[in-house]
Amino acid sequence: MQRKIFYNGNIFTQDKKNPHVTAFVIENNKFIAVGEDENILQLRNDTSEIIDLQNKVVLPGLNDAHIHIWKVGNLLTHTLDLRGVTSIEEMLEKLHTYQKNNPQLNWIQARGFNEANFSDNRMPDKNDLDTLGSDKPICVTRTCAHQIIVNSKALAVAGVQKTHLFLQAVT
Repeated sequence: MQRKIFYNGNIFTQDKKNPHVTAFVIENNKFIAVGEDENILQLRNDTSEIIDLQNKVVLPGLNDAHIHIWKVGNLLTHTLDLRGVTSIEEMLEKLHTYQKNNPQLNWIQARGFNEANFSDNRMPDKNDLDTLGSDKPICVTRTCAHQIIVNSKALAVAGVQKTHLFLQAVT
């Protein structure tokens, strides 16, 4: 592939040792050199394409990793990470252990299960969580954070009774 040499630029590298340069070389879709015009222009060969940046600013590619910092913080502090569980039984086992190891918590919170990873593809429900026999509310959030499952204690704390009617939105 042809070597491309970019010079006469205002280039920010994000390298603390060499944060600002004026030129760079790309070959085979990879940066092979960065530096000042006089050094980089010496790397040209007969087939090099030379591009004058006309003192324009060049920044490294910016990437939105789409991180939800609150979720990371919760998973590192007071929320059980259920990503990767492969069954409701495994999820319940992890919840039981977490509950036993964290007696100071008023609520048992967990996040990250995906029923599509379960062999039976079944969504866990209140009855599953009630098998833990907890006197504490339990709230389990699906990986997408659009659905939660709670136990009977959580429903009682929320004031939800059997007489309440729930309608599912139809789109």
